Amino acid sequence: MVTNSALEKISLMEASLYEEDSFQFLAFYQSYKNWFVYDSKEIGISSSKALANNFISFHGKIPFPNFVSESFDKDQISAKFWSAVPLGVFRYKMLETGACYLIDSAKDMLGYIVEGVYWDNGFVYLVRDKSEIIQIKLFIDEETKAIHGYPSLAQ
Repeated sequence: MVTNSALEKISLMEASLYEEDSFQFLAFYQSYKNWFVYDSKEIGISSSKALANNFISFHGKIPFPNFVSESFDKDQISAKFWSAVPLGVFRYKMLETGACYLIDSAKDMLGYIVEGVYWDNGFVYLVRDKSEIIQIKLFIDEETKAIHGYPSLAQ
């Protein structure tokens, strides 16, 4: 796979969660906030890829460490800073049944790789086979959408 974008480089990052934890994290984090969702099944792969690359490269935020943020007022905007390095990386193999499975296993099972990166204000995941991206989903919070001018879509 030729990696020429931030989105495609996710596959080169080491996962910070095990496969089963990645599966559970994704299920939880999708409903953690009232996210604005950009899905390639609705807006197309190229539009989703552009929005996801923009978010990964320029708009992901992580919280300041507690010892630093104690000196801030409790304003949420000043408690976070931009980072191209995500809080974490998740990855697992999704079987046809929807269950998760080990990516590198002696027993090769048919399925798709689900992998993504997350920040405090949003996350991106993609579904791919061995060589091609099949679906991209970007989730961002309301503040990020408003500040950076992400398009409005029917929710």
